[in-house]
Amino acid sequence: MADDFYTRPHRHIFTEMARLQESGSPIDLITLAESLERQGQLDSVGGFAYLAELSKNTPSAANISA
Repeated sequence: MADDFYTRPHRHIFTEMARLQESGSPIDLITLAESLERQGQLDSVGGFAYLAELSKNTPSAANISA
């Protein structure tokens, strides 16, 4: 599914998010950035600021009250 993304950075981000999910780790801005940093890929995907911008523009149900 990572190949569905047009840009290489987005492929790397998606792949890392899938890896985090498979390992049972939470997927949020901090854990994703730290994981990409450990693998030496954070700068190549645009850095923390780019990840923050992506997350800012991503719909989420995290704060919806039932």
